[in-house]
Amino acid sequence: LIKWMQDAKATASVLVRDLVAVLGRLGFAAGPLERIRPFLSCIYSWVSVVPAGACLQPPPAVSLCLDWIALKLARPGGRMAPCKPITGKTMEIFRTDAKAEGDDVVVAGWECRGGTLPVNARWFAIRLTPTNSPWMYCRGEPYRVIAALELFATLFGVLAFMSDDTRGDGSAAITGSASTDNKGNAYAAARLMTTKFPLNAFVMELSEQLEARHSWLKLDWVPRHQNEEADALTNGQYGG
Repeated sequence: LIKWMQDAKATASVLVRDLVAVLGRLGFAAGPLERIRPFLSCIYSWVSVVPAGACLQPPPAVSLCLDWIALKLARPGGRMAPCKPITGKTMEIFRTDAKAEGDDVVVAGWECRGGTLPVNARWFAIRLTPTNSPWMYCRGEPYRVIAALELFATLFGVLAFMSDDTRGDGSAAITGSASTDNKGNAYAAARLMTTKFPLNAFVMELSEQLEARHSWLKLDWVPRHQNEEADALTNGQYGG
């Protein structure tokens, strides 16, 4: 499987019927590998709408999935998965939000672990610009990728607030909880699955960061009026 995907990248084209056969084998390989299985969805979506006899260059989202799966399978331990169950106990660790109003784009969040009051909490607020985040303009105005921006904020929350004290030990996984006011992202994070680009790239990175922590993340949706602290951070209101 690794060799086929590497060869497909080298030639920059695939015979669709060959890719369909490879998908069947990947389906078996990804049976126990829960963090790989969802990323087959983009590939399935593409092969379902192109002629089986065509020799085509895969679109960027499909190429990204093929490259990433090949890297995962080639990595030491990438073909292994722990058999111990994931703990059902969850604790809300952080809340995040994102704003995209014209060129004013901000991702922010704060650590609410253990009922910490906002005034005592760690927090972040990061302004995104065309220089540090050119991907924001892949669909035109940044507001068109607001779901990706919201998940980008969640990713920052994982990096900032899920450190060693929320890390599994390899024999068991830790499940943390976070909150967002984007309902679609709650589904995307739960299934690690979306066919939308660039959202699927951030789901992929979220999966990588959680795997490095031997952890899973339950992303809960909360109404905007219950996420006021994170919303304030995106508006530069840091007094609370």
